[in-house]
Amino acid sequence: MTSVIERLTARLRRAFRVRRISFDGFTLVGYRHGVPKSMTHALLAGDYENPERHAIKGVARPGDRVVDIGACMGVVSLTAARIVGAEAVVAFEPNPAAAIVAAENFALNNLPVKIEHAAVGVAAGWATLTVGSSSWLGAAIGGGHATTIEVPVCAIGDVIAQYRPTILVLDAEGMEVDILPACPMGGLRAVVAEFHLSSLGPDSVEGLRRHLRAEGFQRDAQLSEAGDLVCTEAWTREVRTT
Repeated sequence: MTSVIERLTARLRRAFRVRRISFDGFTLVGYRHGVPKSMTHALLAGDYENPERHAIKGVARPGDRVVDIGACMGVVSLTAARIVGAEAVVAFEPNPAAAIVAAENFALNNLPVKIEHAAVGVAAGWATLTVGSSSWLGAAIGGGHATTIEVPVCAIGDVIAQYRPTILVLDAEGMEVDILPACPMGGLRAVVAEFHLSSLGPDSVEGLRRHLRAEGFQRDAQLSEAGDLVCTEAWTREVRTT
């Protein structure tokens, strides 16, 4: 629980529009033109991407390789890099503005995670990315009333073949319904995924869970968090090495 002192400190930083924010042991980009205020406010409140960070802290260990799809500002990628090393993490972020901030956050913390300025989908190509004006967390591929840009898409099969992750972090704003079934699972021992109930519906999300179970994964209840609109879930399995 956030203490009174922490809440007061967050309010002072918000009032003075600090350029750098200390968050979970990291130094991150703070207030500046082009960065949605809601993102900075979430960092100051100390609750930015809490379920994802909690899950990756629970599943990652030295020797893992992590692919983070939908990295946004790079905080989950940084959390993974602190455990497995920056050289073992690759972040995918299609929103150019968010990707720039992520790269700066990696540099600020001397954790040079590789960042791919691309979305991930079933097949390689191009797609329309809709970026909300108030938050990068709501960016989604498809239609909408916010700003739209054309972004490159990497095929999930190619991503897995190139980077050979043992952990997949998937925050694809509803695209998980396509990406996860198409993902080669052979080398993965853990999946941390956001399931978007609001856009996919409970039946589609349950179908993704059945798919993971069929691949030998089990949901870790202690590392997962249910929600009415979004569920963050950690799925793990033992992978035999030859």
